[in-house]
Amino acid sequence: MSDRLVRKVDAPADTHRKTVTGAFLGFDLIVVLQLLTLTSLDKRLTVALYCFAISIPLLALYLRVLLLHAPFDRLTLTWYAPVASILGLDLSVIGLAAVFFHLSVMAGYAFSGFVVFGYIASHHYRKRVIEINRLS
Repeated sequence: MSDRLVRKVDAPADTHRKTVTGAFLGFDLIVVLQLLTLTSLDKRLTVALYCFAISIPLLALYLRVLLLHAPFDRLTLTWYAPVASILGLDLSVIGLAAVFFHLSVMAGYAFSGFVVFGYIASHHYRKRVIEINRLS
């Protein structure tokens, strides 16, 4: 196997990734269980259901990848692990937004707006932290 596809395991970062992925996975499952109690779904809840139906197996795959390389010192890079993580987390957030839109259109817009704000702010903060640490 090519050395460029092998990396050292970063246990603290993986612990964080496992926590976030597990939390989103658990949340998705709880929402789907709640949706099962409804007799019919409107368009917004149907969108949410499809988002969760796709995100649950993707997040489970990513969590499995993290758990598989946990006891080892090195891991191999694959194309499907980051795709599963990014797509699974994004679809989970989109599903949550659809639930907010079902409850109230204004709440849906507020949630979506603050998700975008949070994404931009966290990107900006990450960039500043990297910049500061390069200087020292």
